[in-house]
Amino acid sequence: MGGANHTFEFDWRTLVSLGGLVLLAIYWLKHSEDSPRRLIAKWLATAAIGAAIYFIAFRALIIAPLLIAPLGIALSVIWTPNLGQWLARPLTSIFDGGREPDQNPSYAFARDLRCQARYAEAIAEIHLQLAKRPNDYEGLLFLAEIHAAHCRDFSAAHQVVDRLVASTPSPARQARALLLLAHWYCKHDRNPHSARRLLQRIIATYPRTESASVAQQNLHRLDAHLRKVNRR
Repeated sequence: MGGANHTFEFDWRTLVSLGGLVLLAIYWLKHSEDSPRRLIAKWLATAAIGAAIYFIAFRALIIAPLLIAPLGIALSVIWTPNLGQWLARPLTSIFDGGREPDQNPSYAFARDLRCQARYAEAIAEIHLQLAKRPNDYEGLLFLAEIHAAHCRDFSAAHQVVDRLVASTPSPARQARALLLLAHWYCKHDRNPHSARRLLQRIIATYPRTESASVAQQNLHRLDAHLRKVNRR
């Protein structure tokens, strides 16, 4: 009986500990400045490094310090930004009353993925950041650029730009997005006719503006190019 009770008590404590870890992980995911994907990657890397340190400490007694030191440095590189955030929080709470900072989208990780030509992952990361602010101008424009310039998916790029125009109150920003889409059509899709329709749309929608003037100049150059092509 005593053995059975001890086993039950151990199992109960283990479940409570696991539940606490799960709750801590959920809280950490919600309040960390890292994206969930990056934070989970840090956890996995820490677990792997911890396992390596444990193995080295028991199997390589003589050279263990030499092998463990680089692993400790790797852990410090992974967690120093988070540690700085935690240490600074009591000080910053004096000024902000302990309020959580605004969860603004950050596209640094998505830009890193784009530089590595991992476009599908970059698109997924942008959508993850847009969940914080669905109509974020920078994020939508970045998303449209990857669809057009890198994936050559102009249907998706056009849909994103239309969404951006519908959600952005600034006419100048609307026109800029349309000008960029026209540029992408010409440069990456070799589709001057779609670009021409966009330029005409800008001229008609934003008359007597700098954007309309730029669109008119681009339209003249595009028409001259089309005439030259037709003569051949």
